[in-house]
This record gives sequence, C-alpha cells and structure tokens, in this order.
Amino acid sequence: MMEPVNDPLGADRTAVFHCGWSREVNGTTGEFLLRDDGLLFVRTGGSYAAKDSHGYEFSLWRADLTWDKGADLAKCIAWLNAADYTLSEASPVPVDEKDAGPFPGEPPPARRLGR
Repeated sequence: MMEPVNDPLGADRTAVFHCGWSREVNGTTGEFLLRDDGLLFVRTGGSYAAKDSHGYEFSLWRADLTWDKGADLAKCIAWLNAADYTLSEASPVPVDEKDAGPFPGEPPPARRLGR
C-alpha cells in the first residue's frame, strides 16, 4: 500500500488528466489525477462557503490501486463513469497543495465534463 502524498507528480511525472468528481450515492466530492505512468490518484474534499467568501480544502492524494489499465485516458474516464462518478473541471487548488482561498462570493457551480 502506498502512503498518501502531497504531490503525486513530483519532479519527473506529468498529469494525463486532472478532474473533479462527485458521487450522488454518498455525497462525497474530490479530485482524480491520472499520471503518465498509469497510476491514478484520488483526494477527497471540495469547496466550502464562509461569510462573503469561499475556499477549497482537500486531503492528501492516495493511489487508487483498483485502477490497473495504464495511462489510457478514454479507458479511465469510461471506468470512472461506470463506477458512478460525475466528473467535472478540477478546482483551482494546485495538485501539490491542499487548499486555496478565500475567494470573494459563493463558490461557482461545478462544470460537468461530458459523459
């Protein structure tokens, strides 16, 4: 089992895909990151609202060891959709950070990615 990490890319990896996700089943949200070596990482969290502002807060990244199909983006998206994840644009939090904000106003609605 891999330990959670703050930066899944490090100095020598690139992201093939980085997106937000939500699950209607249990109301959880977070982000996925598919690395060029085929490892899929996930972190939980999302936006929060405060008086006249909002921000974002996430857990550390952890490898999703149930994904074993490599860096094929189309297969990854199909696999996530089949697992009932609703995919959206990633948050403004950089992949090597856990939070961002505060920003003025309410958080914008999530922009869904095509299914």
